[in-house]
Amino acid sequence: MRLLLIFFIFLFVKSCFSSCDVGESPPECAAYCFRVVKPCLSYLDVLQNRVNAYESVVPSDILARVSLTDTKMDILGRQMAVLQEKEEDYQKKIIKLKDRLAKGVPSHFGNFQKLGQKYYYVEKELRETWHGAVKKCHEMGGFLVSLQSQQEIDAISGKLKEYSGYWIDVTDQFKEGVYVSISTGLGTTFLKWDQNEPSQNGEQCVEIHTYKEPPVMNDNVCSNKKYFICESSAKVDDTK
Repeated sequence: MRLLLIFFIFLFVKSCFSSCDVGESPPECAAYCFRVVKPCLSYLDVLQNRVNAYESVVPSDILARVSLTDTKMDILGRQMAVLQEKEEDYQKKIIKLKDRLAKGVPSHFGNFQKLGQKYYYVEKELRETWHGAVKKCHEMGGFLVSLQSQQEIDAISGKLKEYSGYWIDVTDQFKEGVYVSISTGLGTTFLKWDQNEPSQNGEQCVEIHTYKEPPVMNDNVCSNKKYFICESSAKVDDTK
C-alpha cells in the first residue's frame, strides 16, 4: 500500500509540473504542486509510523505468546510427571494390598505409630488366636508386642479398648510356669499380673486386658481369639 501511494504521488507531481502555465516561473509552479502534495506526504509519514509500530510490536507479542505457551507446556509436563508418579505409587499399593489380602491380612491395617519410645500397631477390629496374632504381626513387618516396663504399658493404654484383651508375646508353652518372649526367645523380665494370676490350667498364652486400670496381664487359652498389639523396632508403613 505504501509503494502504491508513493507511485500515485509521483504521477501526481509529474502531472502537476506538466500542467503548469507557460508564464509561471518554476518556483511558483513547484510551490503550487508542493501545497497540493503536502497532505499526501503527511499521510505517507503517518503510514510509515504505523508500519514501524506494527513491525516492532507484532513480533514481540508473538514471542511473548510463544514464551507463555512454552511455560504452560512445561508446567503441564511437570504435572503429568507428578500424576504418573502417583499412578505408579497407587499401583504399588494395589499390588501390596492384593498380596496382603491373599495372605489374609485385613485391608484396614494401618501404619505403626510411635507411642512412647517404640512403634506399635494396636489391632482393635480383628480378633486372632495367639498364634494367628504372631503370624499377622510378622506379615506387617513387626512382631507381637514385647512389653518391658510399666512405662510401655502406660504409653499404649490410651489406644486400648475398654474391657478387652490383647495378645502379647509372652507364653509358657515350652515349659509350664516358665514364661518366655516369643519375639526374643528369652525369659521375660517384666510381668504385670492381675490379681490371682497366672492361673495356668492349660492357659499358656498371655494377654494384657483393660478390665482394670491400668491394664494388667492374664494368662489365657492360646486358641481363644483376642485383639493383639504388634511392635516394630523401626517405623513400618505397610501401605507402601
